[in-house]
Amino acid sequence: MTKPKCTKTSCLYPETCDWNNMCMTEQLEISNSVRLNETSIDKIGVLLCHGFLSKHEQMVPLSNYIYETLGWETSLVELTGHGYDQENIATATWNNWVDDVKTKYLSLRQRCDKVYMIGFSLGGCISAYVASLKSIRPEGLIIVNGVFGVKNVFNKLLPGVMIYNKVCNKLKLQKIMLESITNDSEDPDLNQPLVNLSATNELRKMSKIAGTILQDVKCPTFLIQEYNDPTVFYGSGKRAFKRLGATFKRFYTTKLNTHLTIHDKGLECSVFCKILEFLKDVEKDDFVNIAHRGASGDFTENTLQAFEEAIDRGCNAIEFDVQSIGNHFRIFHDRNFHRMFGIDIETNKISEAEASKLVYPNLEKLPTLQQALDCINGRVDVNIEIKSNQVAVNIANIAESYLEKPEWKNKSITLSCFSFATINTLYRFRKKAKLSYLLYDQYCNLEEIKRLKDDYIKYNIHSLNLPLESISKQIIEYCNDNNIRIYVYTVNEIKQIRYLRELGVNGVFTDFPKLIR
Repeated sequence: MTKPKCTKTSCLYPETCDWNNMCMTEQLEISNSVRLNETSIDKIGVLLCHGFLSKHEQMVPLSNYIYETLGWETSLVELTGHGYDQENIATATWNNWVDDVKTKYLSLRQRCDKVYMIGFSLGGCISAYVASLKSIRPEGLIIVNGVFGVKNVFNKLLPGVMIYNKVCNKLKLQKIMLESITNDSEDPDLNQPLVNLSATNELRKMSKIAGTILQDVKCPTFLIQEYNDPTVFYGSGKRAFKRLGATFKRFYTTKLNTHLTIHDKGLECSVFCKILEFLKDVEKDDFVNIAHRGASGDFTENTLQAFEEAIDRGCNAIEFDVQSIGNHFRIFHDRNFHRMFGIDIETNKISEAEASKLVYPNLEKLPTLQQALDCINGRVDVNIEIKSNQVAVNIANIAESYLEKPEWKNKSITLSCFSFATINTLYRFRKKAKLSYLLYDQYCNLEEIKRLKDDYIKYNIHSLNLPLESISKQIIEYCNDNNIRIYVYTVNEIKQIRYLRELGVNGVFTDFPKLIR
């Protein structure tokens, strides 16, 4: 394939981005005119990790490109035994490399509100492993030519070689040990001249382990794989992509005939532009993860514990149900206490004394609306489902009083219900209230939503909350074309969430908020 030449006389990149129909210089000019940081209150950082036996300089061109286009802070990892630390390569383990990336991430996280991770080759596998950890929550992950399947046949012999070396060492026959082989590198200036076999064995372990944790990678993920990679099997990248647990994920194939697609050969332009496109799309993404009755899939629904756990799992908002029970507005879904407490009493017929004695298995009592809002304390948005028109205005008053507190300055409280009479009441008496209308399954069809369009605009409704069972591509397309926000309830499978997200749904209610980042 003939490499096209750049037509710009003063271009910094002699090879054009025609591989991706984008000019690198033009992308720089566009991005520099409006940097994302200038319109964002968040400080954003990017952690970059190099490949096997390389120096951190391998990631410098991409690091510079990100800084030049987005103005984000970048931080480069140097793995133990790599780069200028060659004396430790024989004793380094994959755990050391994971610690290197984790330590750098935590350091960057102290300085930045958001952190993205980019890993090349071995660095891609390590970054994926770190991103899967519960304590690490990157904003997004990019893996370029991750070593999920190495072509070198010698890797299959490594376990046997390691046993051979161990026996030789025990018999004090170090002279006949096979410790390293010549490194046939694409870029000798960046890579060590010898391939240490102990380190290679650790790479093999890291590759296998990384393949087993991909379902735990929940953050938005972009996997780039070279089709004619001389080092990594293309199919291993495709298989790794399928196993990713992220609901926002993309795959991109390059055909540049090199493993080193990210370092200063002129060919990296298309890769850089695709990375930039992904980072911008993640920043613009506003898909909402709403914890249905808290993290109710793992903890008792509508309890303070479920709310705390939902926040810990990274939800954007918490949904709960409010009705008048006893002398208080309490958080509870059903009209009867039989399902949750085993007593056949209607919620509107129980006394305050009886209601205050009800205890969940986690030893919590029915929380009041104020207790729930105090617990959440403006850390995430709230969606209150109102169960009765008679109490709608009173609940709106309480919500409004909390929104005046400084802790809730940048958060919202949405009032939702199945009754349009309640929507009308709230609109009349609390025009500032943020309203959502819930549709039952039997009423959720395209004709009904078309009929609701005028009311959606008239009552300034924030969203239509639709049941999963009735969602169709036609409904989503109509709502998107008419600027009608859609949230779907209740979605508990990754494949369903991913499908809805790709179709253009704005968010979902889920019992398992840990599924979405």
